[in-house]
Amino acid sequence: MAFRASPTVLIAEDNRLIALCYEDIVTDAGLSVGGSFLSRESAEEWLSVHNPDLAILDIMLQDGNSVELAKKLLELHQRGYRTMAAATSSPSSAPALLHPKLTGV
Repeated sequence: MAFRASPTVLIAEDNRLIALCYEDIVTDAGLSVGGSFLSRESAEEWLSVHNPDLAILDIMLQDGNSVELAKKLLELHQRGYRTMAAATSSPSSAPALLHPKLTGV
């Protein structure tokens, strides 16, 4: 695992205005935005090559939900990468990320 000057954050949010707000919050906190994506497919493509330190995931993206992204982040964590994810969405879709197979609980 390579040393980074500041933690890298993956942002997956299908609302461009909200994504821009997250980008500002991340950079204002002294972190680096590794990538900001509107779709699950583009975020998965980036994630296949990069290992973010943090992730902000909207549960519902343009092309489906972000549960698979969360699973990939969990796999990275299990391989020793320090990855943390925060999920955002409407309350009705939030339980999708609380499934035991996803959380490992």
